[in-house]
Amino acid sequence: MKSSITGLRQSMAGVADFINFAANMGKIRTQPSAAPCLHEVALYLSAPSWHQHTYSFCIVSIYGAHERFIRDFCSDVALILGKIYESYSRLPEKMRLSHEKLSIERARDVLERRFGDHHDFQQWVSNLNSCFDDGMSLNSEVFSSSSSNYRSHVVKDVIGRMGIDLSVIDENV
Repeated sequence: MKSSITGLRQSMAGVADFINFAANMGKIRTQPSAAPCLHEVALYLSAPSWHQHTYSFCIVSIYGAHERFIRDFCSDVALILGKIYESYSRLPEKMRLSHEKLSIERARDVLERRFGDHHDFQQWVSNLNSCFDDGMSLNSEVFSSSSSNYRSHVVKDVIGRMGIDLSVIDENV
């Protein structure tokens, strides 16, 4: 859990650094004594598109941080649940069924679409086989995979794969 939060903090710090950079670059535009080597930069900063590029960069960066956080968070929760339940057969049924289905889909993707490498395929299958022997080698990343953007209903569905019901949360929150 700590790693997902640390990753989110680092991503947001990067966005904050860029915003500070953009603000400082904006000051160059207002400085009549900008060094000649900064002339091109000053011209770019005087264009109206500068603010749009800055805004777009921030939105995309924040969304990317959000997506990474959700993926890391779900993987962390799956690992924590794996430690709590100790054996695969004790996991909630919904989590076991999701794990099996999603692990097989992921392994198929590796083989058919060349998504990942051969080592990934072997590891996914080995982990799944261990679970069938009542071990606990979850493919934790499968719980966070989604082809959709991580809007609130998608996040609820993704977390729901682990048997955690978030339907009580109001969509307007």
